[in-house]
Amino acid sequence: MPAAAAIAAVAPIALLMPELGVADLTEDHGWAEVTRVSTACITGPQNGSLRYADGVPFTEGRNRGWPGDAGALAYRFHPTAASSRSRWPYGCWFYLVRGSGIMVNAGRSLRAASRRDVHAQLGIPCADGGFCTAPPGDKLYCFLAERLGYDSIQVARSHFNGRPEMVVCRGKCMTVRVGGACPPLAMRATGRPPTSAPADSGGGQLQGHCRCSRESALLNCGGADARTNCTLARSARAGMWHTACERGLYRRCVSM
Repeated sequence: MPAAAAIAAVAPIALLMPELGVADLTEDHGWAEVTRVSTACITGPQNGSLRYADGVPFTEGRNRGWPGDAGALAYRFHPTAASSRSRWPYGCWFYLVRGSGIMVNAGRSLRAASRRDVHAQLGIPCADGGFCTAPPGDKLYCFLAERLGYDSIQVARSHFNGRPEMVVCRGKCMTVRVGGACPPLAMRATGRPPTSAPADSGGGQLQGHCRCSRESALLNCGGADARTNCTLARSARAGMWHTACERGLYRRCVSM
């Protein structure tokens, strides 16, 4: 069943979420099952699309970081990043979710239990509690990880709701604006062997066995999910872990 249809058929009172540790994350150069929604679906104030203070829509790839993630005080450890207009290699962000049917290669990966753990490994101060979302936030994650030789970062429990994340820090995810649900990366569908080291490409035309349709707000390999809108994409993403837990794809799940 397509991801969006599968989640729409389930309306749980309490969602199940996997309880992951570092050992559960994808090994170096392994293929991680992921999902993501279009950057246009990320909501900002008044439930509109997320934008910077000057009205420019938020996109991933090479960007200015998360809107509001700037200021000289927060970036005393790296002053050149203090400007709200400077652009940095922000990467392509995904949620890790088993059963999504779509995979990206982790390359050499920095694996962490939490965002606080990522900050500690990269030398970034943490300005708030365990989630480290206040400035300086994650603007420099990929920039610093790449300098240490990493291609991606995986976080077992990235937010208060326990959602695991992965950011890919290589190729065009570091050099171009990335909007929409389709990243400029080679992807493949679960169960299909990769071709001989497919190269990352751009513009949503992905090499390998998975071709993502730009018409969808949800990461896809074409088919029935290729026309999913933002509302369906967000609900599908929220319920994918619940479905995976019900299917027994995780060792341990908790009710959220």
